[in-house]
Amino acid sequence: MDAASLTPTLRVLVSGVLLCAALPAQRGADLVATDARMAGRGGSDVAIAEDLSGLLSNPAGLVNITQEWRIDMTARAFLLGVDYEDPFNTGGVESEELAVAPYISVSWDPDPGDAGRPGDVRFGLGLQHIAGFRSDLDLGTQDFPPPLQTRRRVEYLYTGVHLGAGWQLSEDVSVGATLSLTYSDLEVMEPLQLDIFQVQGMSPLGIPWGQLLNNMFGIESLRIEGLFDSKPTFGASATLGFQWKPSDVFSLGFAYRTPGFQEDYEGDVSVDISRIFGEPDPVTFPDGFAVDYDGKIVDFDYPQMFSIGAAWKPSEEVRLSCELRWTNWSATHDKIRIQLRNGNNPGFNAFIGANRLDVTQDWGWRDQIAAMVGVEWAFADGWVLRAGGGAWNSPVEKSAAIPNAPAFSEYMATLGIGYSASGWSLDLAWIHVFESTVRVDESTISTNLDGSRQSVAVDSVLVSFSIWF
Repeated sequence: MDAASLTPTLRVLVSGVLLCAALPAQRGADLVATDARMAGRGGSDVAIAEDLSGLLSNPAGLVNITQEWRIDMTARAFLLGVDYEDPFNTGGVESEELAVAPYISVSWDPDPGDAGRPGDVRFGLGLQHIAGFRSDLDLGTQDFPPPLQTRRRVEYLYTGVHLGAGWQLSEDVSVGATLSLTYSDLEVMEPLQLDIFQVQGMSPLGIPWGQLLNNMFGIESLRIEGLFDSKPTFGASATLGFQWKPSDVFSLGFAYRTPGFQEDYEGDVSVDISRIFGEPDPVTFPDGFAVDYDGKIVDFDYPQMFSIGAAWKPSEEVRLSCELRWTNWSATHDKIRIQLRNGNNPGFNAFIGANRLDVTQDWGWRDQIAAMVGVEWAFADGWVLRAGGGAWNSPVEKSAAIPNAPAFSEYMATLGIGYSASGWSLDLAWIHVFESTVRVDESTISTNLDGSRQSVAVDSVLVSFSIWF
């Protein structure tokens, strides 16, 4: 039996330093593309990478940029829809979040006269976003049945400044590398479930409070309402790329991105259970129900990934592309560990049995393989029409699905169009991630999610403007 007791809420808030909002998840938590050209062909880019999207997709492709200077600018709008329904929310609750994010990158060839020749080197620098998600739901729960509500909210951004270089190794082979200096912004409000036997403070009956509550009421877990304000976190990762072009009509690409080495999320945690009990017991809680902790979410990093792809031009007007990408989610999203330290309320500490708490959530994400295909058709002078699609396995077990991180989408379709002239180009793309639904019978994250139905769909529009000289 679960406690109808301490309703959880964990919130992580990092002050944003970028002029963009957190970004909705599409493929797991990974964003599908960094500009409209890549997006229009279904995100397949590792064998093409002919613009500054190559900073993250395949830096070996930077040598495909033939101009001395090139500037790529993209504005990306997201509309994320999350639907949630369970026995306490029978009519369903919906979150629709709109976010807009800018991208900007620049490339430079220090010796433009050797473009395409062995030894040619080209550099790129850009602000490009890697992953993100946003949702906000007010739900009834077993602790707070309607009209009372528990808020679940998340905003997650993983972005960075990326410095890359491509080198033409031979006439048909190029290699490249990108160093990413990353920044992460995370805000979470979500039920935080605590095993009842972690409550080790001694009761007046001479046994721990956790054991007493379990013996008397069958309570197996508590949920704690709290506020976690985190500082910004910084880190680094690297991307290595290889591209082979044996002819003008065929190319093959490989890319590897290292795990992201990110600082732990640290900040102040304010816990207050007065919403549960009203007036505090002056004996058990002589200092009230509020307590502040030093909080930390540890080892929450971004995973490594490997991509392989090919591109082929069956005619002068048509180019086909495909790509496979493996993402090692199981190494970084298996368990989420939360540490609370230095609680400043002696009465609350006595109830818990220490001035610290450790909570582990078993997410159990699996590795993911994504397949993407695209086609481009140069139907008129300067004009290109693009289309593509993608499919991937969900990294999330149904029992571990949560509305704050609904990374269980599986299919997408894309369309795009572009026009280029002397010195500039303008491109537009649309990505539609089809609605996916999971049904959770018994949740491994929180019993509040038992019997829930969760759905997610994403639409993105990208507008890219490029100039070169």
